[in-house]
Amino acid sequence: MQDLIENAEQFGGVLTVLWHDRSHGPERFWGGFYKRLIRELKSRNVWFATASELVGWFRKRREARFERIGSHTGARFLSVTKKIRLCRR
Repeated sequence: MQDLIENAEQFGGVLTVLWHDRSHGPERFWGGFYKRLIRELKSRNVWFATASELVGWFRKRREARFERIGSHTGARFLSVTKKIRLCRR
């Protein structure tokens, strides 16, 4: 897991941990690993999200609009705005 964590950190990626509370092996074999994994991730100041929080983030992300507003000396500039809903569907 250390290599996966470092890769996500280095390249700005996402690491999804799907941990089932039941497995083919006895819990005594995975409990310590899970605790160490969570401790390691928390030490890196990462965002832990529930499924509901993640859905909310993506909903907000979809409301953002990017508009190119021109360039100056070869640099590109973007404007980021949020779409405003005037009525509910």
